[in-house]
Amino acid sequence: MHGHTYFTNPLSCAVANAVMDEVERLDLVTRARERGESLRRRLEALAERSPLVGDVRGLGLLSAIELVADKATRRALPPAFNAPSKLTAHGLRHGIALYNRRANLGAFGDFQMITPPLTISESELDELVEKLERALTDLADEVTRSKLA
Repeated sequence: MHGHTYFTNPLSCAVANAVMDEVERLDLVTRARERGESLRRRLEALAERSPLVGDVRGLGLLSAIELVADKATRRALPPAFNAPSKLTAHGLRHGIALYNRRANLGAFGDFQMITPPLTISESELDELVEKLERALTDLADEVTRSKLA
């Protein structure tokens, strides 16, 4: 038999119940769907403007953008370039924290998670995408300087 210190602990259960109460009170499931649709529209518009965004995917507020060297062919950037890590660094300089995701060290391409909080407002979505676009512009400049595109 195996367990964890937080498993069936009364305090942990009380916290879980309080969280679920807030999810219901704030109707966060509906909010995630509605804000997610809004985020998706913004990210798709950003993808049209950015030379590095090959695809937008996700559900609700759990989204991702695929980073590519060539949009037409969706050719990946070289794994050694580590585009998600570089985009995260550019994002931090512009005031956003991004969650980069590399599967198999980028062997099958790279993507950047876009996962705002369930409580994000429409104006905060605008700010998020604006800062993401600045970070992508910096990354595109770096890709050009490195002669990868």
